[in-house]
Amino acid sequence: MDGGARRFKLQQHHRAQAQATPLVGLSFVPSLKLSQTDVLQRFGPPSQRQTLDAGAVQLAYADRGLVVTVAEGRRSVLQYVAPRELQGRLLAAAKP
Repeated sequence: MDGGARRFKLQQHHRAQAQATPLVGLSFVPSLKLSQTDVLQRFGPPSQRQTLDAGAVQLAYADRGLVVTVAEGRRSVLQYVAPRELQGRLLAAAKP
């Protein structure tokens, strides 16, 4: 596979369990360090912006079900959920 992606084979009993479990979200940590500028160029203005501890900024794109957390000099985290789940699953956890 290209790009450093890896595949893992599940054992049969784990495969059945995985198929019966709904996926509610996905987190992705890109190997590149993204800046706020990078995120804004790619996704446009966020529907919500929140400053977190240690200078991190959370940019929420409610219509996409996406929250991107960026911090200077650190790797970013992109989190996806169904757009209708965004407030309850991702944004509620970040409230001070």
